[in-house]
Amino acid sequence: MKKMIKLALVSLAVVALPFAINGTIGSQAKGQGQSAEIDPNRPSQEKIDAKKQEIQDKKDEINSRKEEALEEKCKNVETRIDTQVQRFQVNQQNRKNAYEQIENKIENLISNLKKQGVETTDLEEAFGRFKEQLQTFYAEHERVMNQLQTTKQYACGESQGQFKDELQKARQQLKIAHRERLELRNQFVSELRPALLQLRSEIQNQNQVDQLNNSEDETTEL
Repeated sequence: MKKMIKLALVSLAVVALPFAINGTIGSQAKGQGQSAEIDPNRPSQEKIDAKKQEIQDKKDEINSRKEEALEEKCKNVETRIDTQVQRFQVNQQNRKNAYEQIENKIENLISNLKKQGVETTDLEEAFGRFKEQLQTFYAEHERVMNQLQTTKQYACGESQGQFKDELQKARQQLKIAHRERLELRNQFVSELRPALLQLRSEIQNQNQVDQLNNSEDETTEL
């Protein structure tokens, strides 16, 4: 009887062993799963989202600084253009007043000399070329003004390509106007002024001749 009880216990132990093993393995696996879920080294979704937001905030800050820098740069450019336009207008008006005075003086001189019977052909020809060059300079100067105004129509930063193109055109036009002004000055120095000096010399010589003739007439009368 005792032997039968021992055999029954042994059989029961053998049958229960797999369940015990499976239970242990299952408990270990479950423990590992629970351990994986609460792994402190693995960032939570909240931390991931927070990191993404931090990166986005930095990008937004950088973009904002770029926009502010571009806006400040555009303001400086526009201010320089306005200053250049104003200075250009003032200089142009001053030059125009000076050139008009020269024109009026020479026109009056030619008119008076003609009334006195003085030959003024050379002076008139030089003066005519000077006035033609003067009109060319005025036209180029007007083109510069128009180009600068066109440049201001394009918003800096919004139509950057067109703004730069128009600004470059204005600079090129300014160089042309400057070259025409130098040509005008050169024409005055090389043609108009020598014609004036030559005519003055001829008038002085004629006056000396007239004075000499008058002296001879007085001597003859004596």
